[in-house]
Amino acid sequence: MAGRKNVLFVCSGNSCRSPIAEYLLRKEFEQHGLADKYDVQSAGTLGIEGAPATDEAIEVIAERNIDAHGHRSQVLPAPELAKFMVSKWSMNTLAGW
Repeated sequence: MAGRKNVLFVCSGNSCRSPIAEYLLRKEFEQHGLADKYDVQSAGTLGIEGAPATDEAIEVIAERNIDAHGHRSQVLPAPELAKFMVSKWSMNTLAGW
């Protein structure tokens, strides 16, 4: 879909914090009818590719009735960073939920 906004959560390994944020925000967008307007992803900076989310992360996400067993870590390639821009306005909008 043209005009989709990109949201990227980044942490070190992409196995705990950033996947939790990714899955929770995806669910919020779905519940508010915004899933077709946003592409939500997560990535890590340590170069760990293909690792599952930690058991603790899967448990936290499951408490919100979301299955994250299929998550696999991905590395944040430097060129990709340019398409993910966060503005103060967008963060305030999300915080207002």
